Amino acid sequence: MKNPRQRIKVHIPLCLIWTSAAGFALAGLGSFGILDNNEGLYADISREMLVSRDWHIWMIPHLNSLPYMEKPPLLYWLTALSFVIFGVSEWSSRLVPALSSLACVAMLLQFGRIVGRPRAGRLAALMFASSIGVIAMSRLLMFDMLLTALLTAALMYAYRHLHDGKTKWLRLSYACLALASLAKGSVALVLFGLIVLSFILVNRRLREWRTWFDPFAMLIFFAIAAP
Repeated sequence: MKNPRQRIKVHIPLCLIWTSAAGFALAGLGSFGILDNNEGLYADISREMLVSRDWHIWMIPHLNSLPYMEKPPLLYWLTALSFVIFGVSEWSSRLVPALSSLACVAMLLQFGRIVGRPRAGRLAALMFASSIGVIAMSRLLMFDMLLTALLTAALMYAYRHLHDGKTKWLRLSYACLALASLAKGSVALVLFGLIVLSFILVNRRLREWRTWFDPFAMLIFFAIAAP
């Protein structure tokens, strides 16, 4: 009789994870038109950047030639870059969220290997890629998947800083956090702060609070985010 506490080990092939992730995120990405309201608005802001040939329009997003300041510019910049490379189309307008989803899959796989739990990393990656919410947000021109990818990177580098004590991980974490704030504003800072603070309190590592104020790491953050 098997021990009920014995874990069943299931091998998840990498090809299954990447085939599923790519299929969910990329298959038929341009098979339906740009949706009204938000998706059309964000796509047109990026298109205006492309056709304007004016660096002011790139620095401050415009809609119908008027400044549009409700969201940070990173998604618009990347979408405009996608238009430059692949042309203006439905699938190229949604390429940034789709690639952001695939980046999250890659980070989960890498993080599982880093912490010595590759099987858990593969399972997490497959669960992430096949989640209904992730699939939906990967296939629409919205800010959520780009924010998720950058915030995930910031948190994983922060974990490595806590685990290894190396300042380089903190600096990489702050760089990703700055990019996340360029993706969707202060919500990235709030989520990052709550998660890191909870982790520190649960693991009783509050005495290490000074390490989070490394001058060069903070300089990197403000150099990216402040402008």
